[in-house]
Amino acid sequence: ERENEPTKSSLPDDDALLAFAEIFSRGYHSELDEEATYVSSITAILLSVPMRIAEKMRLRLNSLKSETDKQGVIQWYLQYYSTKNKKMVTKGIPAVMADHCREAFRRLESITQEGRELALYFESGATTFYPHPGVPDVPADQILTLQQVMEALGRPSIKSAETLIKQFTGNYQLGGWTLNTLWEAIRTYNM
Repeated sequence: ERENEPTKSSLPDDDALLAFAEIFSRGYHSELDEEATYVSSITAILLSVPMRIAEKMRLRLNSLKSETDKQGVIQWYLQYYSTKNKKMVTKGIPAVMADHCREAFRRLESITQEGRELALYFESGATTFYPHPGVPDVPADQILTLQQVMEALGRPSIKSAETLIKQFTGNYQLGGWTLNTLWEAIRTYNM
């Protein structure tokens, strides 16, 4: 047996692979929820390129790369930072998995778009409330109603908004917020 060749015991059994394939393939012809999209896409990437599970957190949208080989065939690979080796690692993707790996990246890009936009907004140092579609159209220094606080936070219920405020401030108090003070609490918590 060659070194670095996976042993039969290190691979998932056939039933597990078929179950994964069924879930992932549903995403080609119907909508998967975000959890199924995330789990099946990460699994496709891990099956495409063996890596430590923590290294998946180091993947970026530009980690998936391609080059044309000497025969003119496009070869796909992942390039990412290895925390164990403390250097960039390049690993080839088997041809049979390349299209699935590319689709997995496309799906992950789609479900993380909103979060990446919010992160860029945080990084910009913006001092005004993040302009998502649910933000109440009121002056930034006007006291918000409970409903407006819930909408500004993008929460589905008052209870959910209270739980989020508890994370930010240590108490469940939804009264007395303005968009300015709410954004300051959100920025402080996320920094």
